[in-house]
Amino acid sequence: MRLSVEKINRLSSELYLDKTNIEKFRIDTQNTKGKFKFSYATFEEAFVSYIDGMQCRTFKSREFIHSASTKTRTIKTKQYETYCSFYKENGEPKSLLVSYEYSYIVGNDVFDDFRRDMNAIFSSIKIKMDREKMKKEGLLFEKPHEVQFW
Repeated sequence: MRLSVEKINRLSSELYLDKTNIEKFRIDTQNTKGKFKFSYATFEEAFVSYIDGMQCRTFKSREFIHSASTKTRTIKTKQYETYCSFYKENGEPKSLLVSYEYSYIVGNDVFDDFRRDMNAIFSSIKIKMDREKMKKEGLLFEKPHEVQFW
């Protein structure tokens, strides 16, 4: 897992400081059951996740074989990236990026453990942000939410 706070330019993050755009993303991903395509990239799945009250965008890359297969085992990896747009305490727009992945042996998927672990991690992340501005602009949600996976 890797966490970083970046300038607001990755995957059009500035668009998601607008309540209308984050709501559109949520509706679009629900209507397509997670299939989502940007003009420059297609992801296997896209869905909404929540971190510290922010509605975030999560993208799953295509599953790939992580290492050489043997006759008895194939190891696969699933990779995810979650982007959250927010205003820092000084009002500067920023984007939180959380990159994470898990590997498993085919026939022994550990997805339930992965989901439980990610829910615990996401619910523990706290961001120093301008909460008043985020609330005023409809970008902060009071209810805790689980990580959504299709």
